[in-house]
Amino acid sequence: MKYFNVVMDCLSTGTSLGTLILIWLGLKTWKIQLKGESKFKLSLDALRELKLTLIAIDDYRNPFYPADEIYDAYSKRNNGKILDLNDNIERKLADNYAEIDRWNKIIEKYLIFEDIMSRLSILIDDYEIDLINAKRLKDFLIDIRHNRIKKEYADKREEELDNASTEERIKYRKEHEEENLKINNVLFQYTKENDPWRINLEHYFMEFNKRLRKYIK
Repeated sequence: MKYFNVVMDCLSTGTSLGTLILIWLGLKTWKIQLKGESKFKLSLDALRELKLTLIAIDDYRNPFYPADEIYDAYSKRNNGKILDLNDNIERKLADNYAEIDRWNKIIEKYLIFEDIMSRLSILIDDYEIDLINAKRLKDFLIDIRHNRIKKEYADKREEELDNASTEERIKYRKEHEEENLKINNVLFQYTKENDPWRINLEHYFMEFNKRLRKYIK
């Protein structure tokens, strides 16, 4: 009877230990699975938000602004007032508002992307996964921002030519032709076939997509 009790105690201890091991292995497997699912979801979300940011950039660089977009941009800043197209000052303000709205949409999408990327980088312990050819998405946006400022100064210079002679205007525009071309190449997309700035951004997306594919299976 004594030996039987000893054997039963050993079996009970062994069973408890085995149960604990199984629980530990189960938790470990669950954590690994959960981490894998988190990588999958964050990677998928990152690619999605990057693509949406690129779409917003394409919209911004499209030089065509529908009338409804211009009217809405003006109206929401003027308590529902309807834009008077015959008023040059109002029309200029409306055009500027529409451009700002497009820019704000880019920033809105970018901030969502950045939030996802910060969590993904921590999870996979890789803080350079979105650094491609020494550039991040932020660098493309900085490029747009700098050229927006340059265009603002260029537009003011053009306004100063209103009272200048024809010869002065031709000379001035010739001197700034190359500078204005560089600005327009960043801010505007006229053709997809000849758009180096957009091609670089597309390359960024494709390389980023390749890096995240191992987490999306």
